[in-house]
Amino acid sequence: MKNPAPFHFHEDTPEAVKAVIQSLYENKHRARFFWGDLKTGRYWMDEYDVIGTVGKSTGEKPTALLINNARSMGGGAIISSIVKIIDITARNTPYNSGVLYEHPNFNNPADRAKIEPSNLPDYAEAVTIDGEVYARFHKQGHRPPAGSNSCRASDSQSRKETEHEILLQSRSMDKRWNSLYGER
Repeated sequence: MKNPAPFHFHEDTPEAVKAVIQSLYENKHRARFFWGDLKTGRYWMDEYDVIGTVGKSTGEKPTALLINNARSMGGGAIISSIVKIIDITARNTPYNSGVLYEHPNFNNPADRAKIEPSNLPDYAEAVTIDGEVYARFHKQGHRPPAGSNSCRASDSQSRKETEHEILLQSRSMDKRWNSLYGER
C-alpha cells in the first residue's frame, strides 16, 4: 500500500497520528509532542525537542521533522512513539483545548508527583514520581499555608520583579543596538 502522506512513517505509527502530522505540515501549525510508550500510553516526560513545526526531510523516503518554525531548516525526526499532540498555534486558548491526538490510555506520571524532604544533605526537597526521585532542589519551595491568600501577593510581586528585569534587559539591548548601529 502506498503511503497517503508525503512522509515515510514507522509501521507502528497509528493512522490518526499520521493524519495529524500531515495536517500540521500542510497548515504550518506549531505543536507540542508528548513522547511515550505506545503500549501503555505512559508519557516519558521529555522536556527538550518537543515543540515546533513539522518539516520534511528530502530523499526517496522523506520523514517528518520537528523544526523550530516554518522558516527553519533541519531538525530531528519525529519518532513513532507519540502519545499526545497539542496544537499550540492559538496562544490564548487553554493548554488542553488544542488536543489533536491522545493515546487511549494516556497517563502523565507528573499527575502523581509528590514534593518530599530530600534524602541528601545538600538538597532541601525532592520531587518523586511513583517512588523514584525526578528532581531535587537546594531551597525549599515558598508555599503559603493552606487556605492563605498570600500566594497572590507573592505571585504579583514576582511578576513585577520579572517585568522589571525584562524592561532593564530591553533597555540594555537598545543601548547595545544604538552603540553598534546608531539610533533607530
